[in-house]
Amino acid sequence: MLLGVFCGLSAAILNSVGYIFSARFLLRYDSALRLVVAASLVMMFICLPFLPFLFPWAELQDRGEFLVMLLIWVASFWCGQGCFFMCLKYFNASCLSSFLGLKIVVLALIFLIFKHENPGMWQWIAVFLSAGAAVSFNWTGAEIGRPAGWFFLFVTLLCYSTCDIYETQMILRIMECGCSLTRASLTATAVVYSALGLVSLPFLFFLKMTKKQLVYASPYAVLWLGSQVMLFACFALLLPVFGNVILATRGIFSVLVGALLAAVGLSRFDSQISRSQWIKRGVAACAMTAAIAIYSFARAGILK
Repeated sequence: MLLGVFCGLSAAILNSVGYIFSARFLLRYDSALRLVVAASLVMMFICLPFLPFLFPWAELQDRGEFLVMLLIWVASFWCGQGCFFMCLKYFNASCLSSFLGLKIVVLALIFLIFKHENPGMWQWIAVFLSAGAAVSFNWTGAEIGRPAGWFFLFVTLLCYSTCDIYETQMILRIMECGCSLTRASLTATAVVYSALGLVSLPFLFFLKMTKKQLVYASPYAVLWLGSQVMLFACFALLLPVFGNVILATRGIFSVLVGALLAAVGLSRFDSQISRSQWIKRGVAACAMTAAIAIYSFARAGILK
């Protein structure tokens, strides 16, 4: 379990650092869609050359089923991204980023309804505590009363949760071929982001993407790839619900990154917030830490 926690925390840290470079890109080009497409293409260029060496073509059973899982992942990702961009019409970006923490609850409900896996009382407490802490980071209260926005948010969370589930299934399927956890995580990352890049190719012409934009998106793309390798390993070891509880700590690291940026005079890469908001974020970060501890103790049987 400790290895899974380490992988999850590493993914959270890489996500938080990658945020700096995504903010830098958005300050220059002011287009979230352009960032996603540019990063997807860069990740494809990185991943494709490794596929012939990583993917266990000969050992893989039920190749058709694996392809279906990959197609569902790509479709869920793009549907989630589309709804995410629709959400931006109703919520500001920082607030929406916090709302994505509710994915933990959606995942737990999916496992309860479709797989009849009830996490248990203490684990439910940890799930809701983690989700509440994630939402409270940028909650102002003004977001209430936007039914269309909440609908698109729910679909976004559902699609992203589906991606998490199928990522885990693909890694486990690759590990059944005799691959180590490290190789399976690298392979799954290479497969899904190669496929995502191929699907993104038409946008290269639609958005008139330039080489300079691809270069500018590269640091974010590399950090995102690294975070996904660690996150996939975390999901394989701990399953998506606990993995997302740990991933919620990116809120803590984002607070630290924001404070560091302000300290070195680069606050333009982060939102300007008041002292009271910093205190609220600090309390939320402590709540996330408590949620991880509760879930870990419950999983280990210490809390019953």
